[in-house]
Amino acid sequence: IAGGADRSYGIHVAKLAGLPASVVQRARILLTELELVRPIAGGGGDGTGADQLDLGLGTDAAREVVADLAGLDLDELTPIAALNVLAELRERAR
Repeated sequence: IAGGADRSYGIHVAKLAGLPASVVQRARILLTELELVRPIAGGGGDGTGADQLDLGLGTDAAREVVADLAGLDLDELTPIAALNVLAELRERAR
């Protein structure tokens, strides 16, 4: 379903994974600040992407990096190949 989640479950997962309490608390503070600036409109998006956060993908080069990343078959990459691809994408993103 298109649109935002009703809350962030990543912080809860981080807590379960054993991240330090100070890190989890800081994440909660940051999330609260972000939600105050840009609250989640609970009903999904309109399909235009206008309700999404800007990830700095305004350039064609950035969009190409994201498209290449999305097209990777992660199950077929060896760990070293994955690191090499990641390094290449990082360089292209710069």
